[in-house]
Order: sequence, then structure tokens, then C-alpha cells
Amino acid sequence: MRTLLLMTVVLFVSATLATQLKEAEEEAAPGCDRDGVHYGSGDRVPHPDKCAWCSCRGGHISCVMTQCAFPQCVDSVESENSCCRTCPNGENCRTPEGIIPFGETWTESRGEYCVAKCRCRPYRHHATCKLQCNFPESRESNSTDD
Repeated sequence: MRTLLLMTVVLFVSATLATQLKEAEEEAAPGCDRDGVHYGSGDRVPHPDKCAWCSCRGGHISCVMTQCAFPQCVDSVESENSCCRTCPNGENCRTPEGIIPFGETWTESRGEYCVAKCRCRPYRHHATCKLQCNFPESRESNSTDD
């Protein structure tokens, strides 16, 4: 029983000392140096790629890259305040004649009897077009004259 009690005390003291040692190491952790600038542990470290979020931890610089969603427009722009491209004119797509907003339909005559109808659909840069034709009925007579 004494051995079990002694082992429990030793484990408790060891765990406490390990926690205190880790906390002391983090407090005394060396900073990081980059391009002649010193950064303290926990400080954000600038990176040339604005999509990278870097920080100094325990004397090492580690970075995480921001994952951007695919822009839902054909005229996306790079924002000064964000690393992800944005759609200043909203979601849109391209037709043979230009750019139309998401959900709208563009129609163009294709000859005397046909019309092209193009619709801007999600996750597509080009409008989906269908050709619809309305041909007149034939006026030929099927009668036979002898």
C-alpha cells in the first residue's frame, strides 16, 4: 500500500513539474528573427504573401495559408484588404455578348426562326445556352392532280 501511495505522489509531482517546466520554457522561449527584425514568441510575423498568416512560436516561425473560395464571377478583383478575390459586381457569367448577372437570361435572334437563350448558372464562368427554333409548317400540298 505504501508503494502505491508513493508512486501516486511521484506521478503527481512529476506531472506538476512537467507543466511548470513547459510554462517556463514558453515564457523564456526565444523570439524569432526575420529580415533583421526580432519578433517575440506569439507575435505575428509579416509575410510577402498576404494569404499567409505567420507567427513566432518557440523560436520558430510557422505559417498557415488562407484557403479562398472560387469566385463566382468572371470579373473578380484582388482586394487590398483581403487575400481572396472578390466579385464587386456580384455573381455573374459571360455570354457571347458580354457579362450578365447570376440567374438572368440573355436572348439573341439566330436567323429567321431560331433564338439562343443563355442563362447564368452557379459555378460556371460561361452561360449555358439553348437554341430554340420555331419553324413554320410546310405549305406543300399532298394532293395529286391527274
